Amino acid sequence: VLSGSLPRGVDDGYYGELIRELARRGLRVALDVEGEPLLQGIAAEPTLVATSQTAAEAIVGQEFHDEQDFVAGIQTIAGLGARNVLVTYDFGIFALLREERRERCFHIVPPPVEVVSTDPPADGRRLLGAFAEREKRPVREEPRQEGRRTCREGEAEVHDGVDRPAGNDQRLPSDSVRQAAAPRRQ
Repeated sequence: VLSGSLPRGVDDGYYGELIRELARRGLRVALDVEGEPLLQGIAAEPTLVATSQTAAEAIVGQEFHDEQDFVAGIQTIAGLGARNVLVTYDFGIFALLREERRERCFHIVPPPVEVVSTDPPADGRRLLGAFAEREKRPVREEPRQEGRRTCREGEAEVHDGVDRPAGNDQRLPSDSVRQAAAPRRQ
């Protein structure tokens, strides 16, 4: 996990160089930074980019107002080089996750909770830790409800669209999160 601001005097491309070196050694890398280091890090094709809505909007060059904006934004970031993308916003997370030959787009909305900490870095670390744990513990799928699959991971509900192979740009009904259409990278 490469996270946080670079120390003063360190080149903005440092994370990108580090990602390429770690990939040569067969390691997966999660990147959670902002600004130019994020943009250069994405170009190095990390396993995961986790970022905020504000940072994602800066990369894409437009604000996200609705579900379609978020989905288009995470697809754009994936198209720049990120294998998986998580974008957090005030009410949840939008995610593009690639497994094998499948891409899935999720909109995750946790249940309301009493706020104990407003420390975004701590929240980001928890999010990255949960993503890392995903490899070890699959999400349990609940029975289909009203044409959607609802999964539960802890107390959060996860709604996804219809599975289909990567590269298919067909749109889903407006009540579903759209499936990512970016081609899968090897």
